[in-house]
Amino acid sequence: MSASAKQNHRIPPPDGSREPLRVNIFDAMMVANTQLAPLFPYFGEDALVPAGAIMRGGEDVTFGQFFHSNTV
Repeated sequence: MSASAKQNHRIPPPDGSREPLRVNIFDAMMVANTQLAPLFPYFGEDALVPAGAIMRGGEDVTFGQFFHSNTV
């Protein structure tokens, strides 16, 4: 790949409109009320939205299922 092509594929630096956040995924999932919960409050067509899921079960549960489809 040429040097000019590499420059065109660089990820731009953050623009400052979204503050960097940290989250404890275990704590976030323990209080989530959905199967797939976003970890950060940033949404939009240009946003990557990390999400987490947790499966809870009892003694007689041998497996779980999770279904997800993207809408955008």
